[in-house]
Amino acid sequence: MLTISEAENIIKTINACHHLDARLRERCQGGEQGAFYVEGEDGSNYILKHTSPDKVEMLQQIGRVIACLYELGYPAPRYACVGATEALAYSLQEALPGIPLEALRQREQLERLLKLNTLQRGQASGLCLPCNWPTPVVETVLVGGDGFCILDTLRQHSTASVELLARCQEIVRTHADAVENRADIVHLDFHFHNILVHDDEISGVIDWDGCLGGDATFDLVTLLFYSYSNHLMYGDDGGYVQELWLIAREESGLSALRVYLAHMLVRQVEWSLRLHERSVAEHWLRVARMVLRDLHAGIPLA
Repeated sequence: MLTISEAENIIKTINACHHLDARLRERCQGGEQGAFYVEGEDGSNYILKHTSPDKVEMLQQIGRVIACLYELGYPAPRYACVGATEALAYSLQEALPGIPLEALRQREQLERLLKLNTLQRGQASGLCLPCNWPTPVVETVLVGGDGFCILDTLRQHSTASVELLARCQEIVRTHADAVENRADIVHLDFHFHNILVHDDEISGVIDWDGCLGGDATFDLVTLLFYSYSNHLMYGDDGGYVQELWLIAREESGLSALRVYLAHMLVRQVEWSLRLHERSVAEHWLRVARMVLRDLHAGIPLA
């Protein structure tokens, strides 16, 4: 994570290389990777993010994806600049208004998110995004991922986590061949904290760092997965669990729905077991039992 001094040096580099007059404000609260608020010369607000220096081309590609979506009317944060130093790659992107959506409780919000998902359809090929779907969500369950979906976490934690991994791997092996490869833009981390609301309206979708080409229905399944969590905590949004399940099944089929939920189970439970407090990890294990029960039954909230 960057120190304040390191972030100030990046701002100096940005101002010199991109002819801006930005200044560092403060560190963003929350988030897993660390970011900073930055103010532009005209008072506009930006977010400074960073990654390893070899990923500057990846950031440039993300910028093109976001620019494409923005032109379609998608509330995605445009990049002011992308660059790299010897130590890191950086992006400066506009800060969108709003606060993270806590849970889907309003019909208008759900309908807006469904319309935004439609805008992602068929856009990957024109951006030259590689589309080898569903490999990214299949391999992470079967062999693990880079910095996430670390399967040994599940293998070593408990009998429950071992059984969870075994069931998810069985689902993926059984159904992956039936999942269609598509050329949509996939956000890949479409959870509530990345969806902003202002005056109860969807004002932005942020954190496109993992976007790739594939099936945009995966983003709806991600929303479905986290709606299960909210249903467990609040008990008042189960209707959207059912609706999102049916929409995802209609869009991509039951096999795809099963593979996508299996991936989300492995990804979230492993992450929480490794990085979160015990109570949080236990919550996600409870969510996992709910989801696996419904996957077995083939219907939501069975």
